[in-house]
Amino acid sequence: MGAITNITLTDAESTPVTHTFNPARQGLVGRDSVADFEDRAANSGIAVGFYKIQTKFSRPSADRKSYKVGVKISTPILETVSNSTVSGIAPAPTVSYIPMVSLEVVIPERSSLQARKNLRKMVPTVERYYYCQHGREP
Repeated sequence: MGAITNITLTDAESTPVTHTFNPARQGLVGRDSVADFEDRAANSGIAVGFYKIQTKFSRPSADRKSYKVGVKISTPILETVSNSTVSGIAPAPTVSYIPMVSLEVVIPERSSLQARKNLRKMVPTVERYYYCQHGREP
């Protein structure tokens, strides 16, 4: 299994922030290759608030004649806590909610390069269409 490297993504803040996701885990789960990445600087470096990318790659098998690629991105938002406890010690950080996206791509062994290019081109278009229809920006 080859070495994995950092993934760098820029967010949509008014002053964009570049997030570096460092490799956290790489290996095999059954026949699937998995790799996890963490942005350890997100949420002031508090572990429960690390932004994460999880990936999974499955090869074709005797009963499934397609490749499967899965990607999940999660960006936890931490609860706002104050130091106004009786002891004067701030409570441990907790997650308030987790925005996430999960994408699974299924690529039949027989698919052509052009078919894969078409699919790749359509995904962002569908995402933009969905947000326009629901009155929200992506």
